[in-house]
Amino acid sequence: MAMQKTYENDRQGSSYRGAEIDDKGGYARARDQLNLAPSNNLTDPLRNFKFVVNINHKPSNTRGILSQGLGFMSVSGLAATTEAIPYREGGMNTTVHQLPGQTSFSPVTLQRGVTLGGNSAGPWNWFRQLFDVVGGAGTGPVNRPSGNDFRCAVDINVLEHPVTHYAIPEESAGPSVPVKLRVILHNAWITGISFSDLNAGDNAVMVEQMSLVHEGFQVLYGPASPNQSAKRGGDLGI
Repeated sequence: MAMQKTYENDRQGSSYRGAEIDDKGGYARARDQLNLAPSNNLTDPLRNFKFVVNINHKPSNTRGILSQGLGFMSVSGLAATTEAIPYREGGMNTTVHQLPGQTSFSPVTLQRGVTLGGNSAGPWNWFRQLFDVVGGAGTGPVNRPSGNDFRCAVDINVLEHPVTHYAIPEESAGPSVPVKLRVILHNAWITGISFSDLNAGDNAVMVEQMSLVHEGFQVLYGPASPNQSAKRGGDLGI
């Protein structure tokens, strides 16, 4: 005897032409086969204007890591491209095989307003140390290998907005906004720095721009809701 099949909307329960279910309520086509995420994991797109950049590098003659006291206006250049290698095969004259080649990562550009005090000279000191690297003098104390400390990891954290809850602070420094997405730049170093033009007739702030090159980045996704536990191997454990 054939099993009777009905249609059911998985969110509202109204009829539609979608996933088939049998009388026992089991989906004839499983959700994971359709590659659909559970509805309770769907969230609004992340806002791009609430972020924090941590540059985990300590140039010489500065206090703390470079990113302390630096608030960035914009971050651009988070992109990766894998080169395609065409390969022709005898007997397959109608099709050209496409093989993956090397992957290149675009330079990342950061902009911020020029401020005084704190670690405001950190980017310039970091860039100035490259002259020592090129000259063979290294950039760190004498107990470090020459030229091995001008690269660092850069964390770009996209924060929650609007803030619906607070995360547990790491060192009891007060409540912190949960990180919803983190991009980690590996082996990054500053390759260029520039300042905006000076104009007495303009009505703008002075902007400093620096470019970073890196050797790849990793993207970590946070949980969709505060009650959902983060998964390892791709999600943020914070």
